[in-house]
Amino acid sequence: MIAEIQGHVNLVKLYGDDRLNFWQASVDLLMQWKLDERLIRLLDITSRRVMLPDIGLVDTGLIELAARNSCVLLTEDERTLARRAWAEGIDCKLVKQLIPQV
Repeated sequence: MIAEIQGHVNLVKLYGDDRLNFWQASVDLLMQWKLDERLIRLLDITSRRVMLPDIGLVDTGLIELAARNSCVLLTEDERTLARRAWAEGIDCKLVKQLIPQV
């Protein structure tokens, strides 16, 4: 699974040690689940150069990673990232479809 989740630290208003603990817990969870970050270079997405100016480097990179790895793309960004991923034939799920809103 490729995922982009934005703004959760700001959403719950974490500061100081709480913010540090949030990020440390995130790293610990990635290590516990044996997950790894995969990064992509600008040169790696040259086949998607038409998409790049429209949605930016990060979203274009996420689409490229999902396509290369035949992964589901998980996002909250329905307007830009999900819409473009669906247009590219990427299996993309919205967080709101998977997690009930509180």
